Amino acid sequence: TRIRATPQDFNYLGDAYGDLERYDDAIGAYDHALDAAEQQSGRRFHPQALYSMLHYLIHTCSFQRLERACAGLEDSINWELAAGEETGLTPIEALVLLGTYTDHHLLLRVSHNFALRSLSRLLTTNTPRITLHPSRGVGQRLRLGYISGGLRMHPDGKNLQGVFERHDRTKIEVMCFSLKRDEGSPVQQRLQAGCERWYDYTDLSNEEAARGVNAAGVHVLLDVNGYTGEGVRAQRNIILAMTPTRIQVNFLAWVASSGAPFIQYLVTDSAASPPEFAADYSEKLLVFPHSYFPSDLRASGGNTDRPRGDALAAARKSRGLPEAGPLVSGFNQLWKIDAALFDAWLQIVNATSDVNASLWLPLFPDVARPNLEALAAAFDQRSPPHARGVGARIVWTPLFPQEEHLQAKALAALQLDTSVYNGHTSGADILWAGVPTLSLPGIKQSSRVGASLLRGLDLDARMLART
Repeated sequence: TRIRATPQDFNYLGDAYGDLERYDDAIGAYDHALDAAEQQSGRRFHPQALYSMLHYLIHTCSFQRLERACAGLEDSINWELAAGEETGLTPIEALVLLGTYTDHHLLLRVSHNFALRSLSRLLTTNTPRITLHPSRGVGQRLRLGYISGGLRMHPDGKNLQGVFERHDRTKIEVMCFSLKRDEGSPVQQRLQAGCERWYDYTDLSNEEAARGVNAAGVHVLLDVNGYTGEGVRAQRNIILAMTPTRIQVNFLAWVASSGAPFIQYLVTDSAASPPEFAADYSEKLLVFPHSYFPSDLRASGGNTDRPRGDALAAARKSRGLPEAGPLVSGFNQLWKIDAALFDAWLQIVNATSDVNASLWLPLFPDVARPNLEALAAAFDQRSPPHARGVGARIVWTPLFPQEEHLQAKALAALQLDTSVYNGHTSGADILWAGVPTLSLPGIKQSSRVGASLLRGLDLDARMLART
């Protein structure tokens, strides 16, 4: 008797291949799961397999297959939401794919689904929400709390350095609730020194942490977690769902609306969140007059003095870079690239007046390199004979150590931002390195942080692309 594999069998096979880092085989197995589902039910529908396949397609920059796979994405999510199911789409994939391959309004609905997931955990565990909150007394300072798993050597921790100490201590008492400690990094030490009260809640349950925040008497709690990192891995959003404070604010980590009925405000600016996009948020927007995105040169990697003459050539050579010609960089994680953008980057490098211009990319993740090189080779084939060769002028380097990454990036002549999902911390870092950045704002907040950073430097009129 011949045993026919089920859709779930192929899904498990894909998971196994993924664990072995055999990504093409994993993608193929998930594709077979969808085929098997179609044969079984008449619908090419298996959300688990689809979302897992999308993850690997994004990270390997398999753009054509990604576009085909996304043809069923909106229907899959709509089915989950209509059925009252928890969506299997991960938060990062949601920020990348929704609004790129679907109607962008779907992102708010998915964020709301993530929030309901936290509320449902409270119901299933019979955990009561907190209803008694401290009031601010007459003449009392505002107790402002920051809660995050990133108050350490982490992009959010790096960005927040310098923020706490700039609060007016005659009016504000700064309190930090760390949900994940590190080994006493300089970043964590500076953050801890910058606040008045530091609570290490790494080992506390969500309920214990929520009750601790409430007992500390916090008036306003800023959530620097969202649905990223510890927020999703340890389900730390349950802390906010328990409403330990009367006023709760979405800030910095989750670059979209939380969709959460227990979060009332979101910190942003009019470049990241233009007034015409207000309907994309469940929160009331607290709009900064400049960039809402904090960053501090002292936290980003030290000296950025650009070497000159022979020293410049030596600095480039020591890092595996061409000794001559302008370097056009794309210092973002490669999964933030899409097909149209990569083609535009190749055109920009090809159109420079210096034939030695190179496109400088990080091996991050390195599994994307083969597909991007294949796209560059195809670009060369489409180009006139006299304009070919840009594919050979892509320079790949590994990530640089934290203490020298700004000095290395300062060697670039121009940074090209990713448009589906901008550089956030990486975008701030490259600007600190003194490299002009060209950004194309999109329709989502995650694709408009570049515009926010440039506006904060009064560069938006010159360095924001329109098409």
